[in-house]
Amino acid sequence: MYKNNLKSLRSGKAVTQTDISTALSIGQAEYSRMESGKRKIYPHKTKIAEYLKISEDEIVESLLDGTEVDRRALSPTLPVYGFPLPDGKGFDWTQQMMSKVDRPECLVGCPLAYACFCYGECLAPQINNGDLAFLNPTLEPRAAGLVVVCYKANGKERGLLCRFLGEKAGNVCVEWRDGEETFKSSDISVHPVVSVQYAL
Repeated sequence: MYKNNLKSLRSGKAVTQTDISTALSIGQAEYSRMESGKRKIYPHKTKIAEYLKISEDEIVESLLDGTEVDRRALSPTLPVYGFPLPDGKGFDWTQQMMSKVDRPECLVGCPLAYACFCYGECLAPQINNGDLAFLNPTLEPRAAGLVVVCYKANGKERGLLCRFLGEKAGNVCVEWRDGEETFKSSDISVHPVVSVQYAL
């Protein structure tokens, strides 16, 4: 998650989310995710500044600890998560990373990128036990594409590697080993898998 000042900048110009999302050629829901810190601003920063008639420097984006985002200072490695949960439903997001892996070229400009291991065969043959999935939380999920759904259960952050089926009426529908499952869109974030490193 990110902190940013988009809402105050937009409100100061008396512009609606629909106005600015139309100018950016993205959906209003996607723009709302950027304002709330669930999506990264960087890919749209120049166009946002142009539309609001401000300098890019006025748009502040930082990590939750206050560290300002600078894509040039990104680590050459990514954190790997994937401590399996005892109930078999995803992995524990609150644990420390289990390792690091080299950042693939497709994720060079994404500070929120990470990787996770797949446990079990619930998404075979697309992804199997031991495969490593690389994720870019700044992208929109594609129908039937692999994603990690990040949600809270019993006060803890969890991640569920699954197949994205779609979003309708404020709900996200996914598929995994137990069949289809629905989450309320406002309670989760959905991170698309952009690449898979297959286990030997």
